[in-house]
Amino acid sequence: MLPQTLQFLTEIDDWEDKYLAIMDLGQDLIPLTNQQKNADNRVVGCQSRVWLDIALENDKLKICGEADSRLVQGLVAVIIEIYQNKTKEETIALGDSWLIELEFDANLSMIRRNGMNAMMTRIQQFCQQFCQ
Repeated sequence: MLPQTLQFLTEIDDWEDKYLAIMDLGQDLIPLTNQQKNADNRVVGCQSRVWLDIALENDKLKICGEADSRLVQGLVAVIIEIYQNKTKEETIALGDSWLIELEFDANLSMIRRNGMNAMMTRIQQFCQQFCQ
């Protein structure tokens, strides 16, 4: 199930408009510091340069992120909205059904889908390694 804050994306039929809305989401992200833009936070597998700074606070994920492309910055914002404040169990149970609900599976290019998968994998790996 999508967070309420992303439901509006399901109501946009035209993909040009949806891309613009996704890019708008990315504008609201707080830029990462130079310290956060390090090799450990770099997401491998994205064509754009993407960083996800993931931490645990009270057993819940806290994620900050940034990308060097407007569209990918928006996709980072979507990822953050999906996974923010989730426990390990919630993160694992989430799966990728939200990609289908947002129609990303059918409408994003293969390169963008690979990037989304790389970000999701990075979050899953963090959970496996650091979450109890």
